[in-house]
Amino acid sequence: AIGFGGSTAPSFGQTAPTSQASTEQKTENKNIKDNMIPGELGVTVDDLKKHIKGEKSVCSDISHISDKPYKKLQEETDALAQLVTALATGIHKNRLSLEKLKLASAQELLNVEIAQRTKETPASM
Repeated sequence: AIGFGGSTAPSFGQTAPTSQASTEQKTENKNIKDNMIPGELGVTVDDLKKHIKGEKSVCSDISHISDKPYKKLQEETDALAQLVTALATGIHKNRLSLEKLKLASAQELLNVEIAQRTKETPASM
């Protein structure tokens, strides 16, 4: 009787094949499988195996890298972002103060002109 995987399974009352016979049968099955694959496909399969092995190596390398430098960089970036925000707020306040100063200066110039005209006006008028 044929069992799982295409191997012959012992029937009731028969003895199981020895391990040496089983090993020979596995080797023979492997050789048959190798012969069934065309050469070009075999090369492609080998290339794929090499690629997968390389990808596993890269994955392993990545998993062993510490994330401490990245965390430190993130902290520095956050600190710089806060500093930029504080500077932007300061610049905004300075612009508002400058606008108020411009308005006050313009008003004082008007006051000076009025005072000058008042001074030059004869008292008889």
